[in-house]
Parts: sequence; C-alpha cells; structure tokens
Amino acid sequence: MSSVLMSQDLEHSWCLFPDYSDDVLTFANLIETDDGNYIVSMYNYHNYCKSKEDATIIEFNSDGVIINEIDIDIDDDYILNDIVLDVWNDTVNVFMHCIGADRNCVKMLHSHLLSDFTMTEFREIWSADFKEPMTANIISCKPPLIDANGFRTISYTYSSWVIPGGYPYYGKVIFLKLDPNCNVIVEKWIDCEELNYDHLSTVCYTFNEDSTQYNVMCGLNDNPWHCQYVLDESFNIIDTVLYERESEMNYWGFFKPALYSQNPNDGVIYGICSLGHPEAKHEISVVKLDKTDMKVKFLQCTDTPDDIYNQIGLGNYLCYSQNGDIYGMGMYDFDDFSQDPINYECKLYIVKFDENLNKLNEWYYEIEEKYLHYFDHIYCTESDDIIVTGVVSKDYQLFPCIVKFPASAFVNIEEAHAHGLKLAVAYPNPGGDVMNIRTGLRNATLSVYDMQGRKVHEQEITDDVTSIDASKWNSGTYIWKLGIRNEELGMKCVETGKWVK
Repeated sequence: MSSVLMSQDLEHSWCLFPDYSDDVLTFANLIETDDGNYIVSMYNYHNYCKSKEDATIIEFNSDGVIINEIDIDIDDDYILNDIVLDVWNDTVNVFMHCIGADRNCVKMLHSHLLSDFTMTEFREIWSADFKEPMTANIISCKPPLIDANGFRTISYTYSSWVIPGGYPYYGKVIFLKLDPNCNVIVEKWIDCEELNYDHLSTVCYTFNEDSTQYNVMCGLNDNPWHCQYVLDESFNIIDTVLYERESEMNYWGFFKPALYSQNPNDGVIYGICSLGHPEAKHEISVVKLDKTDMKVKFLQCTDTPDDIYNQIGLGNYLCYSQNGDIYGMGMYDFDDFSQDPINYECKLYIVKFDENLNKLNEWYYEIEEKYLHYFDHIYCTESDDIIVTGVVSKDYQLFPCIVKFPASAFVNIEEAHAHGLKLAVAYPNPGGDVMNIRTGLRNATLSVYDMQGRKVHEQEITDDVTSIDASKWNSGTYIWKLGIRNEELGMKCVETGKWVK
C-alpha cells in the first residue's frame, strides 16, 4: 500500500545543506535552467528579522553542487518580505517584495540575473503607502503567472499590524499586472470583506483556459475549500462559483484550507489539505475542482493509522510531471499543537496520483532520525525527478535543505490500491478465498452481508489489516459495513463498500 524510500531506491539522489546556519533561512521558489542547473532564492524569514545579507541566490547543478551564489542587500528602511524568480525568453528575473520597517509602506523591486551570475541594479517598479501599519504573508513564494505574451500577474495579501490578540484585523489583496518588460500596467486593491475570506490565508490565483480571466481561490471564513472567484483582466470580480462537495465527505471536516494550484497540462485546479474525521485521525487529502458537474472531488492520500498533517500556507505542495502524474507533499506525524521537537516526529510524505484522483503510490522519507523535516516546496524537473526544498531542524536549530529524488525512485515499487476518500478499503477486489480490510479505525465492527441481506461475517477491528477467511462463501457480490458504537446514537455506519469474490 505504501513504501519507505530506502537507499536502494535513491541512487543518484542527494541532500544539499547550504552553509548558512547562522540565520533562520528558508527557500522561496526554484527554477530550472536550459542547461539542467537549478536556481533558488533563500532568505531570513523568522519574525521579519534582518540577517547579515537579506537574501542569497544560489545556483546548483544536477549533482547538488553549488556552482554560483550572490548576496542581496536592501535599504535598511525596508524589510525583505519575499523574493521570487521567473524565466522569460532565457532571462532570469528577480522580484523583491519589501515592507517598510515601520510597516507603513511597501515596494516591489526588479532586477535581471545575468549569465555570469551578476545582477543588474534593482529598480523600483511599484510602491504604495498604508493608512495604517500593515504586514504581508511572511512567505508568499508565489512566482508570477506568465501568459503566452509575457505579461505577468503578481498578488500579495496584507493585514493590519496589531498586537497579537488585538482585534479586529483588517486585510486586503493587491493584484498587479506587468508587461513583458516588468513594468506595472494594472494595479487593483480588493478588500478582504469583498472576497469574504480570512485575510491571513494565502490567496491562490490561476489563469483560466485562454488566460483572459483569473480563478482566485482563498480561505473562506465558513467554507474554506470550495469557493472560486472569477476576475476579469482588470481584476474586477465578475463571478463567484460555489462547488458542491461529494457525498462521501459527510463525515469529514477540513482541518486547514486547501492550497490550490493549476495543472499546466490540462488547466484543472487541484488542492491539497488536511482533513479530520470524528472517529479517526487527521489525514492528507487531495481535492479537484470538477467543472463538469460542479463538484469538489476528493482523494484520501494516506493509508496509515497515524496522524498525518499538511503544513499549509507557505509554498507549493503539488507538482505536475509532463507524463500526467501529479505529486503531493505533506508531513508525517506532525503534531500541529506542539512546538517542542522532543515530543513529535516530522518526516516527509509524498503521494503520487493521476488526473482522475487514482492514487498510484505513497512514500515516507527521512534524511536521518535526528532531523525534523519542514519542507514546503515540491518541484518536478524536466526529467521527472522530484526536488523538495525547505528546512530541517536539529537540536532546535534550523538548516536550509534541498533534496533531489530521481524519477526511478517513484516507479516499479508496489502499486498502491487506488481508492477515493475512504475510511477503509477491501482488497483485492475482485478477490478469492481471503478478503482484506485496511483501515486506521480502532474499536470498530466489521459486518459482511450477501446480496440477500444475510450476515455472513462479523468481527471487531483491532489491526491495520484484517484478513477474513472467505473460502466457504459462494461466488458473488458482498456488502461490507464498518460501524462504530456511539453512546447516544448506538451503532453508526461510517464506511461501506462492495467486495466481489
């Protein structure tokens, strides 16, 4: 059902720890160059603390060797909030988003990264003053959307700067459109109340199929997972689209808003999030916005009975290969309510699925037991290798880290059972003399019925996998039900399915 990425799977893989441990550094976004190298920006993000150099851009090759680096410093009157990279016509563009030290203003700077790894002088392409102190997402890490003609779209979310616990907050979103020369040609502010969303959430925005409109997903106050705003080319709201959720979600609730992104192969919007069940633990789920029947479709990623959380809000947790496979990333055994590394594990989880939400496999990975993993970006390279970036923690210290997995690590491993959002699954299906039930539930009762409604089997569930002797059953279709006893409601069925012998 799942695999642990072992050393024999990871030939040609590597971990890169840039030697910048004096500051709390993290990576923004990564780009791949035509010659097969990678360029990534990183900077200090801890509580907006300024570091010796505000940011560093490094270039490393396919073997994980740093071949170039350059430091960036900014005006002391400003604090670096975000730095992102993109490529257009073989030119690497660098965008820096800076907040005033008093948080009463903001500006955007642009530079070109030249082939000799020097930079042109930064020029200011946009600025704004705030009527009251504001702050932005600590790490937005969203590279600009670029259409076929080289026009870019950039967005940031701002909220009022108040003492923690001091309410009410106030928030708004800025959308900027840039021409191919990186000059701002459209500026649009939208108040958070107009979007009816939690202003501390990260706004995700994508093009529609022909790049004439925008799809904006954000964390709504009441339903943080199924509302889509449609904006025209000038960022005016022209439609609000509400998706219905699949009936399978009746027992599930979202623990964190979905972090959405767009599949470049077909334009479909997917998201990844944490969800919970009243009778089970937290799991990671992938969501898909299906425009055909206006449904939000779901895939429960994890099969483990342990808590699996997704640390939403910093980077990109989904990536897309050219062959149609999709990869998602999460955290394994991450205790979201504890801040003491001694009391929890935090390892990397990767899931692979197709565009129809059929899960192909899942993997668990750790560099070493002594490190806790806080990866927040996942990338698929031109050769279908997988790169994750973020930080790892050891003895209460954070270190920037990049890990590259070869494409071969994600093939020819035991295929996972493809299923939707289920608390339990019966396999193999069709089967023979043995019916297996896999579930993370405990103290549950399994009941199996034939098509005439006669109960042919019943037992308590105590293990991850329960094997049932079906050798004496007649060939045909059977209905299985998984129930949990509730003191008020009695036995409540929480999952059911068909199994064919």
